[in-house]
Amino acid sequence: MTRWALVALSLLLFGCGPEDIVVAQVDVADGGSSDAADAPPSGTKCKLNGDCGPNEFCARPTCASPDGQCQLRPLICDVEPHPVCGCDRVTYWNDCVRQQRGANLASLGECQVGAKCRAASECPGPRPSCARIVPGDQSCPPNLEGSCWALPDACPPIGPGEPTFQECGGANACRLICDAIRSGLPHRAVPCMP
Repeated sequence: MTRWALVALSLLLFGCGPEDIVVAQVDVADGGSSDAADAPPSGTKCKLNGDCGPNEFCARPTCASPDGQCQLRPLICDVEPHPVCGCDRVTYWNDCVRQQRGANLASLGECQVGAKCRAASECPGPRPSCARIVPGDQSCPPNLEGSCWALPDACPPIGPGEPTFQECGGANACRLICDAIRSGLPHRAVPCMP
């Protein structure tokens, strides 16, 4: 098992609560090699994500900034929804997911003018989703256009008072917002029994 895997495992088992964010750097002191031995160190000036190490991204202060600095990508993200808009016009579930996917921050909250889609394949970035949600009890248009989202690896479990979303059409599947977005199917924001 690599040192990073041991550090991550010990942090998961012993050191972190649900709100903790831990960033650790392990020096390879025994003469062994690390996965990022030839990568530039964090904080190195960059223009693109490719200018940084394999576990980093090029964090720019604004979308229009030509340069940024290499920053470590988080290993594990919280599943609490606090949407942010990336410079790629994708809405990220929370800021940690944005950093994990290597996108830069445009604004807090959902993208007001987001990347449009009818399928996840039309969205930029790794593991995209196409959110096709109709507000309220409106009817579902036949070719509903959605907006691009990036979700956590696992959707949060149901909690008390969580809004539910009913699949458009005959299936009547009832889902929470994360699962509804991940499905790629059109949903209506109406109360239903999960």
